[in-house]
Amino acid sequence: MDDGLDASVITPTADPAAGGSAGTVDLGVRVTTEGFSGPLDLLLYLVRRTELDIVDIPLVLIIDQFVATIGQWADLDLEVAGDFIAMAATLLEIKARLIAPPPEEPDAAGDDEGDAFDPRADLINSLLAYRRFKEATQELAAREDARRERLDRQLRETIPEDPEDEPTLELGAVDSHLLLRTCELLMARINGLGPRTVTVDDVPLGVHIDRIVDAVRTQGTSTLGALITAAPTLLVRVSTVMAVLEGTRQRFLESRQVEQYGDVGLRYRDEEERARVSELPPEPPP
Repeated sequence: MDDGLDASVITPTADPAAGGSAGTVDLGVRVTTEGFSGPLDLLLYLVRRTELDIVDIPLVLIIDQFVATIGQWADLDLEVAGDFIAMAATLLEIKARLIAPPPEEPDAAGDDEGDAFDPRADLINSLLAYRRFKEATQELAAREDARRERLDRQLRETIPEDPEDEPTLELGAVDSHLLLRTCELLMARINGLGPRTVTVDDVPLGVHIDRIVDAVRTQGTSTLGALITAAPTLLVRVSTVMAVLEGTRQRFLESRQVEQYGDVGLRYRDEEERARVSELPPEPPP
């Protein structure tokens, strides 16, 4: 799993196998504070290097590695590394509790309390919560990157500069009885529609695309209106429009509309032109 760390701030030491000096732990890597968002991030990185689950980690070893990592930072900015130092102090306290021998003659109440208390519990719970938070952050970042690759359909709306200049519907001669009568007529039309039969085109869309592309290639140019007029049924007309849209998207056809509400001109693109057009950025909407 990706830890989200910058490789530039995690570099191998000169000789990882040589071991550290007396009283230190050589991690085989040198890290800086820029690579982590906080002490829990560094702890999670050290835990993942062990390839063990958080609840099964040798906590004393992880504590030694954390303290050794803090000791590697020669230019320690206290303003940045204050949280790391505080965590190191907390970890050393936990380590002391783990390795300290039990009392020789504990009383019964103290023994029960000692058995119930685990100095690792708070740290492990914090690591588990931070891991869930970090995985959720990475998932949201991946979704954001995927969403950035999508382009929404752009709907152009004409917003007048002064809405009062726009023509309005004059309702001065309309009374409530006429509005009620109009509403009754509309409801009668809606209720009179009855059940509708949905017709499914058994011909695949690819067949319609091939038919239209072959027709435009044979004629050299054509128009959407001519293709729709030649369609024998309403269902074929709908399929023709869908095929023209898909053929244009796949760059088999070039579609151009010179004027608003005018017919759409179609032109066939050969293989060489398709390859050239595919390398160009998409044209902005007019």
